[in-house]
Amino acid sequence: MKNKIVIIICSLIIQCAVSLNASAEDIEIYVTDDDTSVQSNVLLLIDTSGSMDSTVEVDDTYGDSYTITDFHTPTEECITYERVCSGRRCTNECTETGKVLTRMEIVQDVASDLIETTNDINISLMRFDSGSEGGYVDLASQDIADVRTTFQTTLNNYDADGFTPLEESYYEVYRYFSGKAPEYGDASSPSTSDSDALSGGTYISPITDSCQKNNVILFTDGQPTRDTSSNSDIQNLVSGSLADVSDLDDDCSGDGECLDELAYYLSNTDLDDDLDGDQTISTYTIGGFGLDGDAVSLLENVAKYGDGAYHSADDAEGLGSALESIIQDILSEDSTFAAPSVSVSAFNSLQNSDELYYALFKPGDGARWHGNLKRYKINENNEIEDANGSNAIDSTTGFFSEDSKSFWSGYTDGSFIVEGGMAHELTLSRSIFTYTGSSPANTALNISSHSLHEDNNALTKVMLGIDSQTDDYREALLQWAQGIDVLDEDGDSSVVDARNAIGDPLHSQPLILNYFSDDDTEDTSIFFTTNEGFLHGVSTSDGSEQFAFIPQALLPNIESYKTDNSSASSSKVYGLDGPMSAWFNDANGDGDILQASGGAVDSGEHLYLYLTMRRGGRNFYALDVTDRSNPVYKWKIEGGSGDFEELGQTWSKPTLAKVKINDVEKTVLIFGGGYDVDQDDVTAITADDVGRAIYIVDAETGDRLWWSSVHDAATLTLSDMEYSIPSNITNVDIDNDGYDDFFYVADMGGQVWRFDIDNNNTAVSGLVSAGVVAVLSDSSDTGARRFYNQPDISLVNVRGTTPYLTIAIGSGFRAHPLNTDTTDRFYMIKDSNVFNAPSSYQYVSGSPTSTITETNLYDATEDLIDSTTEAVATAAKTAMNSAYGWYITLENEGEKVLAESITYDFKLLFTTFAPSGDTVTTCGPDTGVGRLYLVNLLDATPVLDSDGDTLGEPEDRVYTLLKGGIPPAPVLINNPNSESSTPPVCVSTECLSDIDLDAAPQQKTYWRENKI
Repeated sequence: MKNKIVIIICSLIIQCAVSLNASAEDIEIYVTDDDTSVQSNVLLLIDTSGSMDSTVEVDDTYGDSYTITDFHTPTEECITYERVCSGRRCTNECTETGKVLTRMEIVQDVASDLIETTNDINISLMRFDSGSEGGYVDLASQDIADVRTTFQTTLNNYDADGFTPLEESYYEVYRYFSGKAPEYGDASSPSTSDSDALSGGTYISPITDSCQKNNVILFTDGQPTRDTSSNSDIQNLVSGSLADVSDLDDDCSGDGECLDELAYYLSNTDLDDDLDGDQTISTYTIGGFGLDGDAVSLLENVAKYGDGAYHSADDAEGLGSALESIIQDILSEDSTFAAPSVSVSAFNSLQNSDELYYALFKPGDGARWHGNLKRYKINENNEIEDANGSNAIDSTTGFFSEDSKSFWSGYTDGSFIVEGGMAHELTLSRSIFTYTGSSPANTALNISSHSLHEDNNALTKVMLGIDSQTDDYREALLQWAQGIDVLDEDGDSSVVDARNAIGDPLHSQPLILNYFSDDDTEDTSIFFTTNEGFLHGVSTSDGSEQFAFIPQALLPNIESYKTDNSSASSSKVYGLDGPMSAWFNDANGDGDILQASGGAVDSGEHLYLYLTMRRGGRNFYALDVTDRSNPVYKWKIEGGSGDFEELGQTWSKPTLAKVKINDVEKTVLIFGGGYDVDQDDVTAITADDVGRAIYIVDAETGDRLWWSSVHDAATLTLSDMEYSIPSNITNVDIDNDGYDDFFYVADMGGQVWRFDIDNNNTAVSGLVSAGVVAVLSDSSDTGARRFYNQPDISLVNVRGTTPYLTIAIGSGFRAHPLNTDTTDRFYMIKDSNVFNAPSSYQYVSGSPTSTITETNLYDATEDLIDSTTEAVATAAKTAMNSAYGWYITLENEGEKVLAESITYDFKLLFTTFAPSGDTVTTCGPDTGVGRLYLVNLLDATPVLDSDGDTLGEPEDRVYTLLKGGIPPAPVLINNPNSESSTPPVCVSTECLSDIDLDAAPQQKTYWRENKI
């Protein structure tokens, strides 16, 4: 199966309220400046009915996995009887004995063990009345760290007795959380509600903060019995609130019949009018020890309408898994926010396979953030599917559902970033390399002196940034870096097992590269980088790591990630956080580089990777990964010195191109001069000190061949190049002769540049000419429009008209997504110089500046072309036709474009981010609102009626996305297995299949990097 192309979905952001020094970075939407987090409330309601005295068989390993040591000892009892008769006398005789515990004892052990290792929640405990009615609060809500032992002692004193008043006890939960007087808890047995839970005859609600999450875990092994006395109270409580839910009835009656109605009420009703926002309760249910039938259906409905989840648990292991899953969900609920970006292969953007890969990360409360890589698929209905063949996405959250299971994972990993995925395929036998020399030049890494291992004496403490530490400290640090769990982070009491964790791929974009494929075999790797500093190579078949590499300059990151300083002054640590590119040299054009899976390399073929750092630093790294068992460190570019003194932070992807220099063919990399961090702190357009350059380097050696800058020493000196250039370049081979003809880029001063390549040059000095196409900013804060994204270039060649190029790009302050000072816009600029370089880069004749400005563009914001007034529409069309392009003002406060656009068949798609305006509190930071725009490339008119009323209104351009956060670029996915002729437009995990682009197959109207 040749030319197999896969889809990558990356940069999944899991947001939480954390304590972090939020500097001028785009992570400001994921963190808060102060330690304003608040712990969730968790109430555990335990079934103490008589059936909990029934026994359950356990095996000889019972207790081996517990952290606690005082668990119950199983007793030897008969577990199998045979009826034996002698004449008329029959007896039951034991034929098999086994070890047993009561259901109550198992619950006590499992819950006590979980409490032993759980932190960062407030815990409270309730039980049933041992008589018949209701339940009571046996332990008032407190920080779990303060009442761990008390909780365990209280729970272990429970005896199984009585009926199953689920509904009545749940009604007491409502009265406790809403601060009302007890209904049952003041006259219950064997005790009454904890005095610490009461004041003046009413409950003290555990809800103390407007953004606190409140959760109930209800465990039972039976059907509600003698459970009707709260029916009328619940009917009155929920009356009028269930109109929108057909399955619920506010006239509910019977044993436990009002449970699901009350669950819906608690999850949708504000329980404290004195606090801002709605204080609601999420309810999780566990059906234990063979519960089935209507009892299970009831618990499932309680969880469904209670905004929780249902779990079954028939033994100790099942109960432990259920409770752990619920606690993890509760802990992550405060901190879960998803915004994965979707990208297709750089080598074929129009045909894809059904494989989806997600690079995921979760912010931490210190220097260390966690990451993972997971695999899913897209099915024939254009839905994201998990390993079980089920829909992997929860339609209410836009994120992975709690019961989903990613490929490679041996268990249900659901919405938990750190569970499953490639991280849990890591073993103790890893191939991890660094470089201990001083000047890499095609250096083999798979030798002892470059091994990331404590036995490598060339790997010094100075390199690791720990020169004042002991040898033992160095050894432990390097073992931790190798993936040995020296800190027992998994809590299994072993410090010699595998540490299944990696750093965060915050901004890096994974690459999938095909080494070999035929009808029977596939050998494909996915490469991605993290802020811990590593490049990871992973097999797509099973998620196993093939090798990892960390540059010498980033070795000190290891200690930062290991120690994970979470003090208020600690900052996010960055490593390899920029875009990657690859030179996939498939000389024979068969779609791979090997002769067989794991076999010899095709003649003349190779695979190189080029790594960048973004905020991690100013370097580029080149690796030959043709042989994944023996990677080669080809070269390094160091910004700030030598030929690259002007190079800033390496944000710009090294883009592969082919040119001729004095008639000699060269494969080169072209990239912008990078980012000047001074831009973080200025609100107006300001000239920079570094990053003011374009570089062309030899892709084989990294040698600088050509550069442009404001400096006189540059090959091409450009006086207008005063601003740093973090964006990627977009290169074009307009005549399809295999050599690039021109490229575009934009800068931090709001300028759009064109560079023309003369492949008929006689010396490198004549290789490139350049000029500014447009200046789209001004000196005010409002007009400080910056360009971080690469231009989206399309060819418009309509019969009867002169062909022209369109340059589509949007502005936005990436370093400050929450900034509202600037009025940002999206632009389409026409360039009539299609087949030849501009003679003098004088785009506007007679203009004082000769460059295009907003005065030369049509303001399409109001969509007057679609006006129902003919004169207005005609005037708008005339103005549009005479303009040098158009722009749309983004009208929501602080709305900005933070990703590149895509163009297909004259339809332009781009995303925006805008602050929501919510106050940053314990609820977490402002993760904003994401939007998808779909407009006609030629005139900015809406393509579809997005709001379902009348096509031809400005609002029809916009689709509001479900999830907040910075949305990535949209992707049009052509699913080879789809039953629909229309491929979905996907932004993150939101695939908008109702957008019909009439795009099967698509006509490509833009250029991507060459495969070469």
